[in-house]
Amino acid sequence: MSTSSMPSTQTGIMELADAYLRERYRLKSLHKKPSDMNMFQWTRKCLCVTQKQMADILNVSVASLKAYEYGSRNPGRDIWQRLSDVTHVSVADLLEINGEHHQTGNRRS
Repeated sequence: MSTSSMPSTQTGIMELADAYLRERYRLKSLHKKPSDMNMFQWTRKCLCVTQKQMADILNVSVASLKAYEYGSRNPGRDIWQRLSDVTHVSVADLLEINGEHHQTGNRRS
């Protein structure tokens, strides 16, 4: 295989992560999310990954992920979409399960 046809490191990581995480995520129920955790914390715990690994998967900094987990920053629609892509759960369902009644950072009417 030529190096030009090989996937980039980032692409390869994402493909592996996608296959692995899809299986891991099926093992736990989103609807059993503890009330003291938000969707970002719960997803990371269900997937059994570190904050660094989850930040890499979502393509955000660890500081941003921590802010989303602790509720000091509201993630934008693009971040919710990335979480949806990882979990294979719609953004609307993620927000509903998370108990979101406020607007996300980049939401438009």
